[in-house]
Amino acid sequence: MIGRRERGVRPSPLARLLQRAERALRAASPAHILVLALAGLALFLLITVPLVAGLGGPPAAAEPAPAAPPAAADRSSPGSRAAGARALEYLSGQGVTREAFTTFSVAQTPGSDEPLHIWELALPEGRRAGELAQGLAGALIDPGRKIEASAVAFDSKTAQVTVVAAGQTTHNILISDLRAEIVPGEVIRETELQDLPPPQQLKTGPVRVAIIIDDIGYRPQIEAELLALPQSLSFAVLPGAPNGAQFAEQAHAQGRSVLLHLPLEPLDLEQNSPGPGALFVAMPPEEIERVVLADLAAVPYIEGVNNHMGSRFTQEPEPLRIVLQLVRDHGLYFVDSLTTGRSQAFRVSHSLNVPTGRRDVFLDHTPSYEHVLGQLRRLGALAQRQGFAVGIGHPYEVTLAALRQGLPELQAQGVLIVPMRELVY
Repeated sequence: MIGRRERGVRPSPLARLLQRAERALRAASPAHILVLALAGLALFLLITVPLVAGLGGPPAAAEPAPAAPPAAADRSSPGSRAAGARALEYLSGQGVTREAFTTFSVAQTPGSDEPLHIWELALPEGRRAGELAQGLAGALIDPGRKIEASAVAFDSKTAQVTVVAAGQTTHNILISDLRAEIVPGEVIRETELQDLPPPQQLKTGPVRVAIIIDDIGYRPQIEAELLALPQSLSFAVLPGAPNGAQFAEQAHAQGRSVLLHLPLEPLDLEQNSPGPGALFVAMPPEEIERVVLADLAAVPYIEGVNNHMGSRFTQEPEPLRIVLQLVRDHGLYFVDSLTTGRSQAFRVSHSLNVPTGRRDVFLDHTPSYEHVLGQLRRLGALAQRQGFAVGIGHPYEVTLAALRQGLPELQAQGVLIVPMRELVY
């Protein structure tokens, strides 16, 4: 019998509990006993199954960089998976964190069964895009696995690593400095040019906003998503960008404004190279003309020009005059990105009777969703005050997300989103 009491020994509390349970079982009917057994089994499973599952899972670990998307990893070749893992390991060792990845997606290359992994990451503070890309490419090369990698620096802010495994392109890794090139403290604010006021029809007509997306030609996926937005954005294409001409054709076919994003010399040239097709103050006039004509020919369907960088070049009236005469002769307009408050571009343009506009607000100088959305609302408020306003952004994920949220808000307030060509004068 369970818990039998021995003479002279006081039973323990557990023994007394078992004795009571034994007496209850003897008095219970078979049906009651079955119900109690089932309830006990259910309680046992409720406690033990989650505990065992938790013990059997892998421990959580803080990873400095994201893992490959599961669906793509299942279809990727062993060489592709090895290259991806090695890339993440190298970037982690270079201080690239999970938060630095702004794009992490997969596409299918026509005529290939190998998924193409498309990554974009923000350049860590104090690093140069080309140097990081060269180091990453060197770390990925593995003849034994037939993995090849090459790096190309488009300018000091943008570089790309292309990875090929067993003859198939598996990764395009774009490294970008997401900060706009401006002279600190000068033009983060809205500015007004009192001596060159806009015409009355811009001030008294419907409230209008134009938004130019700069640096087009390096990020095909997000650029396609920006182009698919229903609002009429304008796009400034870099002359040396690998996907620039194709994008310009697509944008033109959809009725969007296309501009040449003309690279001009910045003040801090050692830290900020403007990239292919750039103009420099020290160039002789005939060289400036040659480069401008080549840049104009590199991007089809352009209706205007705006400056990429240029905080040094736009302060110099004479080289500007050579550029803007060519802009005028090609029937184009010019938009001053105002990367410095000392820019002479707007004034020289008007002196040559070139239709001209100017940037009011940089949307994504700080690349966070909250900041971009706030800048977009500031742009709308400025347009309400002066009748129109021009914003400049870049093809970043945070900018796309903020535009999806903020543009319908502006439209609900009666603000028209118009092509850039409607706001030049």
